Amino acid sequence: MSLFQLLTDFFELPEEYQCPDSLTNDYFVRLRLGFYFLLSGILLILLYIPCFIVMLKSKSRNPSFRVMIILAVFDIINLAVNSVSTGIFNILGASFCQYPRLIFIIGAIGNGTWMAGCAMCILLAMDRCVEINSKFFLAFLFHKKAFRVVLAVVGIYWMYSVWFTKPLLFSARYSSWFFDPKVNRDPNIYRNVPHTINNLVVSASTTGLYIYMCVFLLYKKGKSTNSMWMSRNKNQVILQAVIICSFHALAAYIYVYMQFFYSPPLLIILGQLTWQWSNGCFCVVYLTINKSIRSSVKKMLLSYRFPNPQVGVISKTSSMPKEIALITGNVHILYVLCLIAMLKRELIRHPAYKVMVCLALFDIPSIFIACIFTGYFGYSGIYFCDYPRLIFVLGSFGFGLWMGCTFSCSALALCRISGVNTNLEISWIFRSPCIYFLIVSIFALPSYGIFFTEPLIFRTEYMSWFFDPGTGLVDSSNYHNISQVINNAAESVITTILYAYLVFYIIRNRTNVILSAHDVRVQRQVILQAAIICFFHSLASIIYTYMQFFYSPAWLLIFAQISWHICTGFVTIVYLTLNPTIRSEVVKLICPKKLQGANQVYHFSDAVRTRS
Repeated sequence: MSLFQLLTDFFELPEEYQCPDSLTNDYFVRLRLGFYFLLSGILLILLYIPCFIVMLKSKSRNPSFRVMIILAVFDIINLAVNSVSTGIFNILGASFCQYPRLIFIIGAIGNGTWMAGCAMCILLAMDRCVEINSKFFLAFLFHKKAFRVVLAVVGIYWMYSVWFTKPLLFSARYSSWFFDPKVNRDPNIYRNVPHTINNLVVSASTTGLYIYMCVFLLYKKGKSTNSMWMSRNKNQVILQAVIICSFHALAAYIYVYMQFFYSPPLLIILGQLTWQWSNGCFCVVYLTINKSIRSSVKKMLLSYRFPNPQVGVISKTSSMPKEIALITGNVHILYVLCLIAMLKRELIRHPAYKVMVCLALFDIPSIFIACIFTGYFGYSGIYFCDYPRLIFVLGSFGFGLWMGCTFSCSALALCRISGVNTNLEISWIFRSPCIYFLIVSIFALPSYGIFFTEPLIFRTEYMSWFFDPGTGLVDSSNYHNISQVINNAAESVITTILYAYLVFYIIRNRTNVILSAHDVRVQRQVILQAAIICFFHSLASIIYTYMQFFYSPAWLLIFAQISWHICTGFVTIVYLTLNPTIRSEVVKLICPKKLQGANQVYHFSDAVRTRS
């Protein structure tokens, strides 16, 4: 079964993926491995991001850099699967049978991205061979028109691998990913032939290409290579080739072997580690061996001002929020803990928590853009014209993620109401399979916002993001984003009405029904959470719409940016202070058992267990 089939079957799993009751509650916690994969995965991603930014900012547009940029995207996605997700599932002790659809989707993305990444590794090896020998027989693939066709083929291969092949499925007992869901059925029916062919091809081809490159560097001095370059860089190129080839080939061979033969636990863990480092080794190689990328990363991270005198000027209006942006960006660490807590089976089985997880997946990357990148750009005095492509990409993602946040907030408000007032007959929206179509819609809207609308552009003189880049070359009305106006207006009106109805219904119901002190406290928390979330989201929506069409004073621009910070980051504080369910789960994750006595998990209704 493929991801496409899961979607067309309304997220209903076929019989071969159905879990018996004995496995549904079979948790197998592996804390040491879990924290290793989680922390090392986050570290590798954090190391990879500066390298990716440097490559994205580079003015070089030769095939090698394009391949490295695309490969970086695949590697970061894969690290999120084979490290971060693996760590979280190990900490929770959860396997496929605990979160079948979630793990199915993550495994499909991981498998497809691995296969596409293998294709890019082969391309990178070919390009290295062309660089040292211009007469290499595959050099024609890197000519301008042919190279575009090659990249298009890789993109199609990626989509095919994600949507139309069998997914990898996680098993906490082995701390690894398999095509077999381990539900006591014949493992032969789960074999993934395209994956096997892919791994054999990447192992043979990359090994052969890197052997050719090493031999050529050691024993040949062709016309495309001079002796001075050879003596200076020969050892580094060979070392890079050996490291990259070793991890990819080893991971490919082990996973093919695991699919057909019995594998001892040590080999399974080794396979998982090689998969992790086949993606993570690139950033380590870039930062230790590749002098060009290493020096660019150092310059980006350590330089406070840029040599261009026009770039280093920071206006007075931006002096206040840049520190706030950098500090509030650290709440993403707390948000990750809340996300892990919400993934607990006893929580995520509720529709409200499904929507809250979607919301967290939008909020966490939004924190990086609205807080961390905003603070860094403001601190360094970076304008759009300095790094247009980087800021364009960040702004596209920032606006798309904002659309996902607003849609999730509206869905969450509706879910709260359906849990409080069952007479409205809207609970069917949050039952299977409709809830999964709602989740697909929630992710479809930000995809539209990212790829098909005008991006937000950072302007350091205002310490904020606008659709107008401020170049003065084109009339500002040409940058108006109608999608933002419609989205923000709808979000402001819908969430305000829904939360007002929720508060009104709770207050009215409380006067008619005698409630316990505990229930009264819960209702107060729900009302307070609703007021906080609704206020800041509606405020940010209204101000950013106003800024697009009318003159705005400096204080209003700063207030708008801070309200965006609060929308994405302050919800973590709300979770940890007003939501005892999430708070107690976070305490269980980070505190010894002796300190957990006063923290209980309260099982409230769906309406109570919601964002906030």
